[in-house]
Amino acid sequence: MAIVLVLGLAPAGAAPAPEAGEKRIALVIGISAYQNAPPLVNPVNDARAIGEALRRLNFEVHELFDPDNRQFSRGIRDFGILAQNADAAVIYYAGHGIQADHENYLLPVDAKLEREHDLQFEAMPLRTILNEVSQANKIGIVLLDACRNNPFTERLSRSFAKSRAIATVPGLARVDDVPRNTMVMMATKADQGAEDGDTGHSPFAAALLEHFQIPGLELGLFVRIVRDTVLKATNNRQDPYIDSSLSAEPFYFHPAPPHHPPEIGAVRALEVTDRSGATPLGMPRPTDPDGEALTVRIIGLPRSGEVRVNGRPAKSNDPLPVDQFMTATYTPDGKALGAVGGVDILVEDGRGGSATASLPITVVS
Repeated sequence: MAIVLVLGLAPAGAAPAPEAGEKRIALVIGISAYQNAPPLVNPVNDARAIGEALRRLNFEVHELFDPDNRQFSRGIRDFGILAQNADAAVIYYAGHGIQADHENYLLPVDAKLEREHDLQFEAMPLRTILNEVSQANKIGIVLLDACRNNPFTERLSRSFAKSRAIATVPGLARVDDVPRNTMVMMATKADQGAEDGDTGHSPFAAALLEHFQIPGLELGLFVRIVRDTVLKATNNRQDPYIDSSLSAEPFYFHPAPPHHPPEIGAVRALEVTDRSGATPLGMPRPTDPDGEALTVRIIGLPRSGEVRVNGRPAKSNDPLPVDQFMTATYTPDGKALGAVGGVDILVEDGRGGSATASLPITVVS
C-alpha cells in the first residue's frame, strides 16, 4: 500500500518496531527558496522535522530540499524503484502546487511557468508521484501541504486569462482515481488555500508531528485526528482533505508496544484456626508490565467463612481496584474444618489481557 502526504509551504526517540521484517521508506521534500517567486518560510523546516519524526518511527528516510526540476524528477523516479521492495512508502511534500484542467502539479525550485504549456516541462504531475508511491507492496501514503497563495497561479491567470486550462482558484484540485492501496491527504480542501502558521510549522505539519508520537493510532483514526487538530488550530478555516483506495489491512505510523497480560506472583495457601479472626488473604499484589490500571474480580469464594473487602462482605464478580482487593480478609465461621475451598480471582487490564489465581484455604482446630 502507498501513502502520499503533501504539506503546504513553510520555512525552512526510538519507537516500537513495526511488524517483524516490514520495510518502511519515506521521501520528504521541502522547497522554500523559489528562484522565480518570493521564498517560502516553512517548507524546508517542515520537511526536515517530518523526516526526523519518520526516522524515529523506523522509516528509511530520503530527503530532497530545494530540488530543481531535474533533481525532483530523478528523486521521484529513484524512490519509486525503492518502493518496489518496500512494504510501506510515504511521500511528504511542502512547497508550491498548482492545478490546471483539474490536474495537480508540484513545482521545483527553478519553476518559471511563463506560459501554460510550461507545466509539462517545469512541473511534477501529482499523478506521477501517486503512481511511484503505489509501487509499495502494502501501502502508499502521500501527504501534501501545497495549497498556499501561489504567485505562479496568479501569473498564469494574468498571462492566459482567456485559457480555460489554468485555474484561478487557490489550492489544488480534488484527487480522484488514486491507485490501489494508496492514500492522499491534503492540508486543506480542494480549491482552498492553507495557512503558513506562525509557530515554525504549518498547521498541517504541526498536527502530523504531534500525532506521529502517539502509539497505537491506526491510519484511519490518525488522519481523522490530524484533521480535527488542524480545524481547531485554524478556527475551522482549514479543513484537510483525504482520498484513498486502501484495503482493510491496518497501518500504524507508530505501532503500539507489544501487549503483555497482568502478572500475579506465586500464591501461598492460607491456613487459619477455627478461632481466628479476620486474616489477610496474603495474595501477591497483581502487577501489569505495561503500566495499565488493573481491576480484580473475585470469581470464587470459600464454602464456609466470610471474605471481606474494605470491611464489607465480598460480592462475586464485582470489579475492584487493586488497592481495595489488597484489603481482603478471611474469617472462619467455626462450622467447618479442613479444606473449605478458596478464593479465585480474575485480574484484567482493560485491553483484553487477563490472569487468574486461586488461594486454597484450610481451617484447623
